[in-house]
Amino acid sequence: MRRTVRNVVVAVLAAGSLLVPGGLAYAAPPSSAPPTGLRATGATTSTVSLAWNPASGATSYQVLRGAPGGALSVVGSTGSTTYTDTGRTAGTSYAYAVAGVRKTKVSAPSAPITVTTVPPAPTGLTAEARSTTEVLVAWASTPGASSYEVYRGTGGATPVQVATVAVPVPGDGTGVVPAPGWLDTTASPSTTYTYTVRAVNASGTSAASAGATVTTPAPPPPPAKVVPTVTVTSSLDPARHGDLVDYTVRVSGPDGSPVPTGAVQVRLLGQTVDSVLDATGSATFDWVFSQDGSVVVTAAYQGDSRYESADGTLTQVVQPAPRLAAYQAFDTGSWPESVVVADVDGNGRSEAVVVTAFYFDDTNDYSVFVHDFVPGAPAPAVTRLSAGTSYTDSSAAASGDVDGDGFGDVVVASDEGVRTFHGSPAGLIAGVLTATSGSVTDVVVGDVSGDGLDDVVVAVKGPTGSYAAVLVSAGDGAYVAEDRVSITHSEDPVLALGDVTGDGVADVVAMWRSGRSVEVLTDFALPAGSGSWDTWSYQTLPGTQWPTAVAAGDTNGDGLTDVVVTAGGNRPDSRVTVLQRLAGGKLSAGYSLLSYDIPEPVAVTDVDGDERADIVTAHGGWNRVGVYRQNNHGQLLDEQLFPVPYASHYSPRALAVGDVTGDGRQDVLLADYNNGLVLLRGS
Repeated sequence: MRRTVRNVVVAVLAAGSLLVPGGLAYAAPPSSAPPTGLRATGATTSTVSLAWNPASGATSYQVLRGAPGGALSVVGSTGSTTYTDTGRTAGTSYAYAVAGVRKTKVSAPSAPITVTTVPPAPTGLTAEARSTTEVLVAWASTPGASSYEVYRGTGGATPVQVATVAVPVPGDGTGVVPAPGWLDTTASPSTTYTYTVRAVNASGTSAASAGATVTTPAPPPPPAKVVPTVTVTSSLDPARHGDLVDYTVRVSGPDGSPVPTGAVQVRLLGQTVDSVLDATGSATFDWVFSQDGSVVVTAAYQGDSRYESADGTLTQVVQPAPRLAAYQAFDTGSWPESVVVADVDGNGRSEAVVVTAFYFDDTNDYSVFVHDFVPGAPAPAVTRLSAGTSYTDSSAAASGDVDGDGFGDVVVASDEGVRTFHGSPAGLIAGVLTATSGSVTDVVVGDVSGDGLDDVVVAVKGPTGSYAAVLVSAGDGAYVAEDRVSITHSEDPVLALGDVTGDGVADVVAMWRSGRSVEVLTDFALPAGSGSWDTWSYQTLPGTQWPTAVAAGDTNGDGLTDVVVTAGGNRPDSRVTVLQRLAGGKLSAGYSLLSYDIPEPVAVTDVDGDERADIVTAHGGWNRVGVYRQNNHGQLLDEQLFPVPYASHYSPRALAVGDVTGDGRQDVLLADYNNGLVLLRGS
């Protein structure tokens, strides 16, 4: 009876060792708790290695296997806590569990785990050259792969990994997974490559696929380069010595062709200028010419991928700088103090009018000499009038049309006032005295009242101090009573006129030597007898040398009137200072031009006929007249020097500029106490 019972138990145990759907069914209670810590310790394409923690009381273990989510069955047993399952399929997922065995009792199975074997090597690899630098690599989907590694080799070298490719997923809504692939965009033209692919998952990397070899095509031959056209154009032709010329280099291909790119190098006068073409195929540069003659400008285009290199040339004509002819001197027999230019007889040609002071010549002292340079005559015709001045008079002179009759008039300063010599068809008429309340030390003529008639502005040294006064033209040759404004300085100013404020009416510029300052007086107000001034600007001059003369004019071509002052002394202290009129304010602090020794009288006027004001000065004791030409870009060029005879000193009114020879060119005139009237003809 006992034997029969034992057989039944064994049968039950045997039956209990089988797993049925829904889990293991055991005929006897489990021997212990299920094993824990089941894990995969390795996998290949055909094996799975497992390990787990020892179960209390277990003397052996059963290993169970099945499809993930399905029923598990015993596939082996072991007396250790490790097991290797062989004969598996590559790239396939399996579920595993283990149960502990003690004598005849089996525990419940552990929690299952899923393990995927290493994928098989990918198959169906192809490589297709898509361009000179692109290769499309494709292969069949590999079971169990979670990604792919792409390798590339060439020339027998060991292949190197060039990409990692994710497993494709359905993307068109059909659920169909596209075949994996990768586009290599880093290939080189005319090169043979061998590609291999490996499949990768959490268990490891497959063997390499069979290689696929491809050769990228050679690049097409580059198109034949086009020879472009290179042109050089000038903003000014002919140019003049000292002009700033703007050049444009343009590189162009045939109509409809792409715009050339790259650089050009311009060569002229042994120097080079490098520039890069802009989006229109053009480059610009400028040049200041310091020599005369014909200059060849060469632009060398360097070429680009479409265009050959090419050159273009331009012959630039540079005319000589305007000059003054060798001086001529015409003796006056006395000491010339002032010179002005005026058409005193209305014949359309200006005359040079010289006023003399004292030089021990009873005939020619204190005289007004009108020099009429008749074209073709070797010397001017000279007419003399008495100036009505005396030894202490300044003999300063100015010219203008104070009576509005179209004839040039000359106004001469004296201790008594001013004498006005009116022009007429017969020339100057004897002077008419207009008395002032003090000695007139300087005189200028211009419309300061805004009525269209030239007025006379004088610097007066009176019994109670110095002041400036305006003799407003009455239009009939006479003047309205003297209108004055007090001057706080203790010395007599040197005067100039110019529309510094830009209101269309001349302003008075007063310069003080010892005070080294300039004051602009403006907004003269009528009625007569109660005129007033506003001090529009007051500026202390830079430097330490006392100034000698002042003039006003547009020195940079901006349409605004600037103030120019000469300062005496020898180099390096000699200077010509320019106080520029600022567009949004008053006068600048001033900058100085390098000057020859002892610059004295100064004029701002167009000497060279280019409709831009230049600066002219005479150098006392240094036998030179200096001209600062303004070029076409508003720049004052270095001083040009022209010889004149010796005179140790010139008064502020000893310089005048105008066309007195009737040839259309501006002449420079000096009142020279040693030599009379000195003429430098414009040429």
